[in-house]
Amino acid sequence: MGVTRLDQFLFEISKALRTRDGAKLQDVLVLEPPFAPIYQAVIAELRSSFQKQELLDKKCETALPPDDGTSGGSWPAFISFLVQYLGFIRDVDVSQLVETHNQLRALLKQANIALNHASMGLVMVPTVVFFSQTLSKLSIGLDKRPDLTANLSTDQSDTGEHVTLVEASANVIKESCLRCLNDRAGGVNGLEANDTIAGRKIGIYALANIALRLFFYCKRLRSAEQVFHNIEQTSRGPSGIPSLNLFPAAQRVTYLYFLGRYFFANTHFHFAQQTLQAAYDHCHKQALPQRRKILTYLCLSDILIGRFPSQALLSRPEASGLSSHLIPLCHAIKLGDIATFQTLLSLPHKTAHQMYNWRAALQFQTFGLTLVQRSLARRTFLLSGVHPDPGSKQAPNFSLDDLRILQAFLEENALKRHAPAAFQHSFPFFPTSAAIPEPQPLSELSTNLSFGVVKSTHTSDNDNDDGSSSSSGEDDDDDREKPQQRRRISSRARKYTPQQKALANIESDVAVLTQQGYLHGYLNHKHGRFVISGARNSTKSPVEVGFPRICDITSRRYLNETPPGWI
Repeated sequence: MGVTRLDQFLFEISKALRTRDGAKLQDVLVLEPPFAPIYQAVIAELRSSFQKQELLDKKCETALPPDDGTSGGSWPAFISFLVQYLGFIRDVDVSQLVETHNQLRALLKQANIALNHASMGLVMVPTVVFFSQTLSKLSIGLDKRPDLTANLSTDQSDTGEHVTLVEASANVIKESCLRCLNDRAGGVNGLEANDTIAGRKIGIYALANIALRLFFYCKRLRSAEQVFHNIEQTSRGPSGIPSLNLFPAAQRVTYLYFLGRYFFANTHFHFAQQTLQAAYDHCHKQALPQRRKILTYLCLSDILIGRFPSQALLSRPEASGLSSHLIPLCHAIKLGDIATFQTLLSLPHKTAHQMYNWRAALQFQTFGLTLVQRSLARRTFLLSGVHPDPGSKQAPNFSLDDLRILQAFLEENALKRHAPAAFQHSFPFFPTSAAIPEPQPLSELSTNLSFGVVKSTHTSDNDNDDGSSSSSGEDDDDDREKPQQRRRISSRARKYTPQQKALANIESDVAVLTQQGYLHGYLNHKHGRFVISGARNSTKSPVEVGFPRICDITSRRYLNETPPGWI
């Protein structure tokens, strides 16, 4: 019997192992149809002569005698992987996508075992990366086909959460990355004597990026955090890992993009800005889709640390369409217009839709609101604050009641620009001067962080205009049977007017801004004023002293700190 196509195929595999040519091995081990004629001949031979697993095992062991792998030969884990690969291309049916996915994931698990070899694992790196890329595309494609995956049984994680198909694939790829991280080859920081990347560590970021893409796709930030944590911890170990600068630019940019996305999602906006800026600077100018993704989150991070994007930046090709969403937000923040800011972030506004697509709505509704409050206080000082003459002993200050009046004025303007019913429906927590609820017992009240009044956390569609309820039943009896002490507190609460409650909320918010360092001074509770301290002994203006730049505060807070996970 002559040399068959399968014999030629196995000879090419053996040749790649002997020369330790990982790229060659990856070229030979194809996955995706349509297959070339030579592979179709191999598949036909496998189907005709090697349907039984025992025959296929014997054939591979004969063609590739296993040894310890140190001389460039095969090793037992690789033989098992090769047998499973041949079985995959023999039995694969691309019309059965779910079954194909399961087979490919099992094949990648076996490849990870072969990857763990101390000396020959390096040869497996390109193949594992290629298999991971294919599994990633197939997983995302299946996730977009609920008609195929609706009835699939899902596994459970250690915390009891259901593991989706995409997350299960990402976990296998994360294991591949971890095996590359744990390679002990090389000297200090995982480098060879000629300062090149040693061993399997050359695949760290290629595999990490594939896993991170899947984790972000299925919104598993905790799993993504494990990838960053593993890289950070390994870099501090005895073997270390090479610097990110030694890896290809595409891997650097992709990894920094996901790291920045992770920081942004966890409200570390300064670290997000640093990593995304580096990713944007190193991204190829012709890669417009990638530059647009990076620039989007870079601009969002910049805004939340007090740096607004310039018109020149927003006029670049990759920034097309961003200005229509970002400029109105920046304008509302600059003016301290809380009502307009909340409107932009409330559905069905187009900016709100886009912010939810970017997964940035929550960050702006919380941390962005703080910037608006700070701008409103600054605007109040500029319009009606006390600006003493040089040499005067009086400190610059402004009235908190003026701040309340300015807020009400901006709310009224926002109500004129938007339909009142829609505005009230969008912001049930954002009371206006036109509709102030009746006082409720303090036990049922909560204070929000916006410059609003105290609102009730228990509202009913049956509530009448006079504050009473038209419902009846056991709940009414419970209200009549409240303790005497609670009734006394409720009686004192009703003595406060809505204006006094709004002023108390404003005083609380100004105190928070002062504690965070966004305002420099102190509250004079007796006179209801905020006093800017240190202005008389400073060469700066009272505005610069009392309202320091947000980006400067953030920079000082993170001085000499390196973003975790950035090696």
